[in-house]
Amino acid sequence: MDFVGFGNIIAFIPFGILIPLLYRITFVRFITLFFLSIIVMETIQALSFLGSFDVNDAIQNSLGAAVGFGAYKLGVRSKNGLRNIVTTAISCMVLLSGVWGLCGIVDKALTKEEGPFVAINKLIDSSGNSSTEKKRIALK
Repeated sequence: MDFVGFGNIIAFIPFGILIPLLYRITFVRFITLFFLSIIVMETIQALSFLGSFDVNDAIQNSLGAAVGFGAYKLGVRSKNGLRNIVTTAISCMVLLSGVWGLCGIVDKALTKEEGPFVAINKLIDSSGNSSTEKKRIALK
């Protein structure tokens, strides 16, 4: 993942912390509603020509919100307010690094490497002769 993907994840972590702080909500309901709202925003973005519809953005935004939700749930376990904040921040960093690592592994596994194939237009030069014809002419 690149810097833009990292930004898409980081930017939505606060939503994962603030929404469960304000409303009592389960993770499944939260992530479903969040993903649907992001899809609606991506659609509005595409229809208004202010951007493009990109499912990768919606997935990365939802991952960020999920990291924030997990960090919030891990951080609110104690009664001490300062301890909650520190635990949430540390949980957020650990979960973010885990998600970042998993996304890197999945990206590497799904990215196709270029093979030894050469495009046809690379084989034919401007005079219309193919590179194999040049080799035959050179051998004569």
